[in-house]
Amino acid sequence: MDYLSSIDLNQFTIFYETANCSSISKTALKLNKTQSAVSKNIKSLEEQLDVQLFKRASNGVQLTREGKALYHYVEKSLSVLNSGTKILEEIKEQQISSITIGILSHLSSANFIKIIEKFNKKYPSVKIFLIDKDSDDMMKLLEKKEIDIMIDTSLVETDDANIKIEKIKELSGGFVGNNKFEELARKRKVLANELSYYPVLLPGETTSTRKLIDSNFRRRNTLLTPIVTTNTTLLAQSLIERGVGIGWIVYECVQAEIDEKKLFKINVDVEEVSIPLSIAYQKQNVNSVLAELISELKSNM
Repeated sequence: MDYLSSIDLNQFTIFYETANCSSISKTALKLNKTQSAVSKNIKSLEEQLDVQLFKRASNGVQLTREGKALYHYVEKSLSVLNSGTKILEEIKEQQISSITIGILSHLSSANFIKIIEKFNKKYPSVKIFLIDKDSDDMMKLLEKKEIDIMIDTSLVETDDANIKIEKIKELSGGFVGNNKFEELARKRKVLANELSYYPVLLPGETTSTRKLIDSNFRRRNTLLTPIVTTNTTLLAQSLIERGVGIGWIVYECVQAEIDEKKLFKINVDVEEVSIPLSIAYQKQNVNSVLAELISELKSNM
């Protein structure tokens, strides 16, 4: 039988409060109703469910066995409804209809997908838009408030004091090549000067990553002259896979290709460069819902 089609959900609230108060009079006072109204609602609920929910006690009323069984589910249901109402009120008050995240596709790890999935379940009415552009373009969009969150490995500096940049974790990077350079990859160590005789691809010279790479090679009295410079990881990966040259790249971005032996690590005798995976957002635009998502990304990416 579909009881809910004929029962006023308000009756469950009166039942729940009466169970908590163990008193018709206290429930009436708490809900700003008359005692007769409370009693009438309880009696109506009992008749529709065809069970006795309360029995009289010396100091009020007590739940019957059937009442205790129902109470367990009513308590859970009212809690869920209350949480849902609070979320809707918050979204309405803050006028949150969508969140736009700038993130390179190769950084969209399984953890990132799980975070978005979890957020979507909690806030199903908030649309999520993902934008995949290079670092310079995404920072411009963040400055213009056209995206809410930016996640990248090479966040460029900004003069916008309202933009906050926080490191999520460290990523390691190095040189890789396709099967044309497999023999070189078999060597235990490739000397810095030896690598300079091969075609190499590097990040742009103004990036912090490139400056670290150049500094490490200068310690070996070597200067790499790249045939291609790019700040776009996807472009660098594509060129490396095509055999244009040996390229520096974040290992996490091509780990699948390394595991499948489509690309090979070149173990160069220089200090390995670690770069931060960072998140950036407009501080003035952060509300409680967006703050919750940022916290999840910082903790679990």
